[in-house]
Amino acid sequence: MSFTHLCVRSSYSFLSSTASVQALVERAIADQLTHLALTDEAGLHGAVAFASACQKSEIHPIIGMIAPVQMPSELKPTWT
Repeated sequence: MSFTHLCVRSSYSFLSSTASVQALVERAIADQLTHLALTDEAGLHGAVAFASACQKSEIHPIIGMIAPVQMPSELKPTWT
């Protein structure tokens, strides 16, 4: 049975990680993983680079995003 971490952040998650997409793929190769996920915060900025690097290394990319959500009642007006 194989295992895949689904909460993996890259340097595209500002202030959350320093791992580059290439470093993540190289580690996945070293660990003999067949799938690798990227779930950056508040954006998919690294998705294209991640998918390309995974496909070149014959690793199946899983792309996700952590999206911060606020209820309308919690929003503060920006004009005050």
